[in-house]
Amino acid sequence: MGRGVEVLTRRVAAAYYTLKKLLDPAAILREAFLTSLKDKVMKLEPRAGEGDLETLLDFVELHGPPLPLRQLLDKRKKLLGFVCAASPECEEIVKAMSSLASEFSGCSNVVIEDMSVDSLAAKYIIEKHSPSQVVIYALKQRGRAPGLYAREFNASARDYGEALRSLSASLRGSLDIDVLLGGLAALGVERVITVIECEPSGSREFCRELIVDHLLREVKSLCA
Repeated sequence: MGRGVEVLTRRVAAAYYTLKKLLDPAAILREAFLTSLKDKVMKLEPRAGEGDLETLLDFVELHGPPLPLRQLLDKRKKLLGFVCAASPECEEIVKAMSSLASEFSGCSNVVIEDMSVDSLAAKYIIEKHSPSQVVIYALKQRGRAPGLYAREFNASARDYGEALRSLSASLRGSLDIDVLLGGLAALGVERVITVIECEPSGSREFCRELIVDHLLREVKSLCA
């Protein structure tokens, strides 16, 4: 039994570390959690094949205290959005993104959404999914060399007057990424948003290939 207890102890420790990072519970809650699990670890053998997180969670939920572990892990969800105005390049991206959203609809760790909407609707999308991270893809011509560029947008650091002007433009129909983000800041979305911009080239499929490849790697890292 010694080897089985050793293996199970390591797995329970890993599960507890994940819980601590997600929730950072108070000392009393942590102590109760560990005390309960310690008693179970000393009495029970892990079942064969208990190497994945889902199986371990089943074990912890069955034998541990009634903590909402799965709800906590749902907070790892990443929202991958894309913003496109009407253009041939954007049409290609929308088709590819819609296909990926359908393909990975069964993965609870990632959501792919068309955010080619005004800032108010984008705020609703973010709040609906309550993700741990938001990534927005967009085409944006800024005179750079063609390719992908990543940046972090801190909505809470935006000038409020500028943000209000962006919100007004967004509600009037602008689908510019800067306008969308400024509108989110005006609406009080206090989070850091990762923005992946593609500087277009002469090829219609250039940005589609780069964005889809980047997004696919993001999805597979969470849904493998």
